Amino acid sequence: MSIVVDDYVFEGPFTDHEAIEDRPGVFVIHCCNDADYRVVDVGSSDNLRQTLEDDSRRTMLGNKCEGTYTVAVLYASGEKSYAPDKVEERIRRRFLVSNAARGRHSMAAKRETGAAPPE
Repeated sequence: MSIVVDDYVFEGPFTDHEAIEDRPGVFVIHCCNDADYRVVDVGSSDNLRQTLEDDSRRTMLGNKCEGTYTVAVLYASGEKSYAPDKVEERIRRRFLVSNAARGRHSMAAKRETGAAPPE
């Protein structure tokens, strides 16, 4: 399954970090409540799984989500057709603003795997 965030097609959303590969790219952490996905964090990394498994990030987020935390990833391809830091910056500017409602977007997902949204 995939989810569209700011015109980029991310893999996920995932609730389990085991599904995320040890590859470079961009991640978006959402608070999912029904089909409403609110962006709560965004970043880029040379190793997405390792970064997302880091306890300090989970501690920073705390229990501010009244749903389920999910993560979507956009892997950097071999030719790096996009700059992960630029994607991160663009998403951060658009969704992580003081008006929390701007960070919401509905599940604009392609059900490529047929998987249901996380419960």
